[in-house]
Amino acid sequence: MIKPTRTTLSKDGVQQPLGDAPWRESVSGQQIVLSRGLCAFNLIRLDKKLSAQRQRQAAELQALAKAPFEDPGLYIVIEDGAAQAWSWDRAFVEDKTGLPSRLCVPETILHPAADGIVLRDCIDGFEGQHWVSGNLQQSRWWPHRPTTHDWRLFQSSLQGAVEIGGASVPAATPVNLATETLRSNNRRPLISTLKSLRPMTVAVLASWIILPLLAFHLVSLLVISQQTSSLRNDVTALQQELGPKRLAATQLGQIQTELETYAERLNVVSPLPGFSAILTRVAAAQGTIQSASLVDSNLAVTFRVSEPINQVEWVRELEATPALREVSVFPSIRMGDWAVEATLVGVGALQQNSAVDRAEGAP
Repeated sequence: MIKPTRTTLSKDGVQQPLGDAPWRESVSGQQIVLSRGLCAFNLIRLDKKLSAQRQRQAAELQALAKAPFEDPGLYIVIEDGAAQAWSWDRAFVEDKTGLPSRLCVPETILHPAADGIVLRDCIDGFEGQHWVSGNLQQSRWWPHRPTTHDWRLFQSSLQGAVEIGGASVPAATPVNLATETLRSNNRRPLISTLKSLRPMTVAVLASWIILPLLAFHLVSLLVISQQTSSLRNDVTALQQELGPKRLAATQLGQIQTELETYAERLNVVSPLPGFSAILTRVAAAQGTIQSASLVDSNLAVTFRVSEPINQVEWVRELEATPALREVSVFPSIRMGDWAVEATLVGVGALQQNSAVDRAEGAP
């Protein structure tokens, strides 16, 4: 989180920037550091058995009850079963700064933790602090450096503190409020925290979240686009590959139709078994059928292959088919084409049977 720009507010209501560049306030927001002279301090003991939420609720109720202001602003730190509660006059602070009280912190919260009794040099005065194991137990503010009498009175109000801190007034320790980090565990509700941010800060934070997501989606879209382009190329290549095959399938359909027409004219069973045997052999050689014709029982098929063929093997394989006899394979007149001629066994047999039937039925 970007640290906000800090401005101090003295007991008399005078604001003093802590040296940050003016442009930084528009980005990181502003934080008002209140003089200890504007704040009242109370240490509130809490039941450690309570949950963190219950402890905070109890601390806020008691801090409001103990605050010496009609409408107090609060800043509460809970450490080791005790709440360190600062309060201030909300109306006075908001009138002097023009900012909501939630943007304010007491200057003591920026002081580094200590042990024993210390004297701090504050915004406009001095603060005596009593620390035990890093936890602030008591605090008192003076508008001037405390006298020995003032110091002894402060010590006398603390049980056992005289032996810890000594009777003489110690040297005051300065604090760099511009660079010190909040030592608190004060956690404001999320809505309150968001309200305290400047529009520019919200824009910067939103960009940190949105830009990575946007980059992720852009990369995803790029990958999808590349995959889509690759898929389109594959489809185009497949279409180009299937084009000749579709044409061949169309031609085969036309040939099959012609053969069936011939078979119907001859009143015989379709000669497809023989044609299918030739088609299977041509397909095995990765060839394509160019034309086919059927005259009586003689089937002629023209085909094209890219590699030379063994005519003897073709004849042997095709004559092994029960539907074909007297097979011959030879180059066609057209360069690169081959022809197969064969006699359809089924057609001749059926024709003979038909002729016998007609002869037996004659008067």
